[in-house]
Amino acid sequence: MFKQTTHAKLIVIASLLPIASFGIVGAISYYEINSFLDDEKWVKHTYQVIGQADDIEKSMLDVETGSRGYAITGNPISLDVFNSGVSNISGQLDSIRQLTADNPDQQSNIKKLTNLVEQKIMFSSSTVSLRNNQGRDAALQNVATLNGTNLMVQIRQVIGDM
Repeated sequence: MFKQTTHAKLIVIASLLPIASFGIVGAISYYEINSFLDDEKWVKHTYQVIGQADDIEKSMLDVETGSRGYAITGNPISLDVFNSGVSNISGQLDSIRQLTADNPDQQSNIKKLTNLVEQKIMFSSSTVSLRNNQGRDAALQNVATLNGTNLMVQIRQVIGDM
């Protein structure tokens, strides 16, 4: 009788062991899959921030290219490029500000970037204004100060830090 009870218990234990093992493996798999999905979400978020930062840099290059092109040629097509860059930048800055709202370091970088972008747009606008009001030579003298170039270097640096 004692042997039958022990034998029955062993059968029950032997039957429950694989079930428990499957349960443990299932729980671990569930945790790992959720962890992977969370990591994937953050990678996607990082790429969104990088993409938005690239868009900001492209818009600022349009601002720079358009103002310099207009200073040199006086061709209104260059102003279209300049105006396109200026019109895009505000929304792009708002978007990257929202994407990085949970990161104080990034918000600090966004403030620096916004300040530099505003300075660059003011400088480029003054170049366009000089071309309109005082002619090509005045506009080119403004470009030759390299203030605009220095601002673009700083903008690229802040974007690189992001």
